[in-house]
Amino acid sequence: MFTADFKYIYMLSKITTISLCSLFVLFFIQNNLEAKPRTLTNIVIQYNSGGNAFYENCNALDGKVIFTFEQITSPGKYLIQFGGAATFNIDFTLLGFSNDTLNITPNNPTIEFPIHVIKDGIVEGSEDIIVNLIDLATGQVVASLTTYIFDNFQVTINNDTDIEACPNEDITLTASDGNSFSWTPSSNVSDPTASSVKYTGNGTSQVTLTATIGTCESSDKINVVINNTSVVLTSSKDTLCGGESIKLTATPETSGGIYSWEPAQLFPNPNSNIQNVYIDKNTQVIVTYTLGDCFSSDTLSLKLRPGTEYFPPFNDTTVCYKVPVSFGDFSKAKFYEFDPSSGINFTDINNPIYIALNDANYTVKITSTDKKCSFEHDFQIKVNEGRFSLKTPEYVELCKGDSTKVEYSFYPKASKVIWTPADSTFIVVNDSAFIAKPTVTTTYTGTFIVGNCVYTESVVVRVDSIPDIPLDHQPIRPFYCKGEVVAMFSPQYDKSLYPDITFNWGNALGAVDPKDQLNLAIITQDTFLYIRKTVNHACYREDSLQINVKIPKIQFSLTDTLVCENEEVRVDLNTDMTDIEWTPAESVTCFNDCKTAVIKTATTTTYTVTGKADGCPGTANMTVRINRQIIGLSVTDTTICPNEPVKVSVVSAASNISWSPGEKTSCKDCPTTVLTTDKDQNFIVSGIQDGCPAYGGIIVKISPPSIFEITVSPADNVAIGNPVTASVVNPVPEGTYQWKINGRDLGTHGSSYEIVLESKDDLIEAFLIPSGDNYCSGSGKVQVSGITPYINMPNSFSPNGDSKNDVFKAVIPDGVKLLELSIVNRWGQQVYNEKNSNNGWDGTYKGKEAPSDTYVFIVKYQLSQGGIIDSRRGEVTLYR
Repeated sequence: MFTADFKYIYMLSKITTISLCSLFVLFFIQNNLEAKPRTLTNIVIQYNSGGNAFYENCNALDGKVIFTFEQITSPGKYLIQFGGAATFNIDFTLLGFSNDTLNITPNNPTIEFPIHVIKDGIVEGSEDIIVNLIDLATGQVVASLTTYIFDNFQVTINNDTDIEACPNEDITLTASDGNSFSWTPSSNVSDPTASSVKYTGNGTSQVTLTATIGTCESSDKINVVINNTSVVLTSSKDTLCGGESIKLTATPETSGGIYSWEPAQLFPNPNSNIQNVYIDKNTQVIVTYTLGDCFSSDTLSLKLRPGTEYFPPFNDTTVCYKVPVSFGDFSKAKFYEFDPSSGINFTDINNPIYIALNDANYTVKITSTDKKCSFEHDFQIKVNEGRFSLKTPEYVELCKGDSTKVEYSFYPKASKVIWTPADSTFIVVNDSAFIAKPTVTTTYTGTFIVGNCVYTESVVVRVDSIPDIPLDHQPIRPFYCKGEVVAMFSPQYDKSLYPDITFNWGNALGAVDPKDQLNLAIITQDTFLYIRKTVNHACYREDSLQINVKIPKIQFSLTDTLVCENEEVRVDLNTDMTDIEWTPAESVTCFNDCKTAVIKTATTTTYTVTGKADGCPGTANMTVRINRQIIGLSVTDTTICPNEPVKVSVVSAASNISWSPGEKTSCKDCPTTVLTTDKDQNFIVSGIQDGCPAYGGIIVKISPPSIFEITVSPADNVAIGNPVTASVVNPVPEGTYQWKINGRDLGTHGSSYEIVLESKDDLIEAFLIPSGDNYCSGSGKVQVSGITPYINMPNSFSPNGDSKNDVFKAVIPDGVKLLELSIVNRWGQQVYNEKNSNNGWDGTYKGKEAPSDTYVFIVKYQLSQGGIIDSRRGEVTLYR
């Protein structure tokens, strides 16, 4: 942007049409007013010959300058200013441009001027035209545009620069200018006639553009180089039988690039297209090939055949005696076989183990799960000659003051076993035994060295003791009554010194505390010797205490207490108790301080006797059982119809028979009688059986009337006055029913009956008539909705032969009979009439088609049941 002073000097020299007055106004405004643009403005040039500039020698000389003003809220004045190397009215001119000031109003937002370049034949190269628009209210340039006048037209592609790209990279080729375009090769560009195209190609190519503008044509060429980095990875094998060495080859489309491989740890020399690698597991290999800024990669999956992923941890090994030797992980080699298999521990099938007892040679054969390959591994195991083992247990428990003998064996005898600690508790017996008498828990460790193998064995001698814990009890008495609480206890000890000590009171009678504790509380039951066993590993101790319990003597004289109801029973007691009581007392009579009792009861009762001997309460129970006899009965069905006879017979040996209520029996005191009742009734029979009163009874129940379902057919859409068939669902075979409609008796009939509907809501009922012993009464009902007879007439028809609505006829339900149909036209002429049928009018009159019009119909009909006659009148429209 020019400074204000320079602008005015430049304008005086280049723009001859700008007046000095205007320049003075512009200078004054720019230096005195604050810049406050009021509109959004834009300047564009439309070139008549197309393109983006003017070309003198191509006759691309004309265009149009367009000034556009947006968001105008009030009139404004703007100054047009020309600058640049091109001179107004010498190199170019604006047609119709007579005033350098534009008056803009909201109703006139766009002003345009034709622009013409003056062809002068002078070689000038290029000249720029700068158009500025200045707001006279603020002195600011609010819009600016620059264009050029060239002598000749020369097109370029992307500034005439060659392009280097990667495959599939977006390449845009753009012409510098022009009106029409032709690209070659056309197959490589998106639109060979566009100014800007998308180029696609897989290799190096020369692109040519020919462009025209006005009368000129121009061409340009550039090279498009595609760095094709496509690479193919191949392998000498892609499926391996166990771990194998293979050859990998990367073949690029274009040479001269750089290689890289993954996983990197397999490739110490990554920049090589040929690699020899050892693959021992499923591996995905990736090679990347880079050329310039482009790269591509290829991937190859190398797989071990399933079931061959096994890697031996050794071939030959020397181990110490008894050392476990693992043959490795077989979890991915399910089909394996050892030869020989003896001596191998297969507890963990995926990790077989050999305990090194002897030298051994093994061969394992691995077979893939698809059975297509197999391989073998050999193992040689040598065992050191040294041997050292215990003959006695490696763990011994002693009670303090005791000792134990430890025996062992070793080989070769040229060496000897060194034991620690070899202190005063260690007494040597010979070179294969010693006596241990520690006062505290001690671990004796023997070490035996043969060559590189160090063999150790340990014997742990645990030493324990038991604290002094004498047994005592409270309260102290010579004897106790049953049910008293006695506590047995010992002094407390330091439990931290004896963490493993245990106590066991055995089957302590009446124990109320856990029987594995130092102390024990009991509820006395009987005289008993209580023993507490104390154990601390190898130490053992017993403490005992006898508790004497006084139990009063109670013996009953009665041995057989089975008696008849309310029969007196005498019971004598042999007891040392006093203050004797019997409960329940209401059925007991006492004699001799209640040591003799007479009992009389009607029900089986358990009696309790209580008292005291030497202050100790005693109690005992006896039961008087009542011999209640049940009279057996044989009876017919006890669920009957009202007053249906029921025959009952006594089947047990009972005498003095009596039935109640007697008025409902045929014989009150007979073993066989007939019962009759019209309601549910309990019948009781009494008598004497086995010398005791006996009873029996039955309950006679009256069968309630059955409720059954009634169906009707047809079920609906039945006109009043027409019949329906009512039927009992699941009827009694050959049963007789009384039928009713709306409470009116229709007589007795079978399980189905035809009934004429009377109203819109009819109640149909059926009552089953009882038939002796076969069945009792029952009833059922159903509501039936009759419909008022009706007849429907269409309001239009179209007799055009399409089989749809070709005939005008009545729609009548069941139970309605059509008597007459008459149709007249608007002049009262009868055009159709039929009686006692419903064929319908086909739209003809006297053999000719009746015209489209509205006609009047009269229809007369009668109910099939009841003979009621009715008629309807209406209109129908005939459409042609």
